[in-house]
Amino acid sequence: VFPNPATLRALRYNSSYRVRFTSTGEYSRIAIYSISGQRIRNLSTKQSPSTHADYWEWDGRNENGTMVEPGTYFFHALKHRKEGTIGKILLKP
Repeated sequence: VFPNPATLRALRYNSSYRVRFTSTGEYSRIAIYSISGQRIRNLSTKQSPSTHADYWEWDGRNENGTMVEPGTYFFHALKHRKEGTIGKILLKP
């Protein structure tokens, strides 16, 4: 997960600044969860044209397009019927 920690200010005001998670695994779904266990957003899988690695980008917003609060968030993945947390990020104000 890069950058980590990230700042909400940068996510809010810089359209090219994104939290990025890259993997060579074949994940069928990635979702962001809050530390309280609330699902914040499902992320769409993208593929790098040069490396063909899967990646996901998060702009710090929930499913409704609202910026989340500062805090710790978890990347939760589903892969071949197995699921688990694969990363976390700290968002600062």
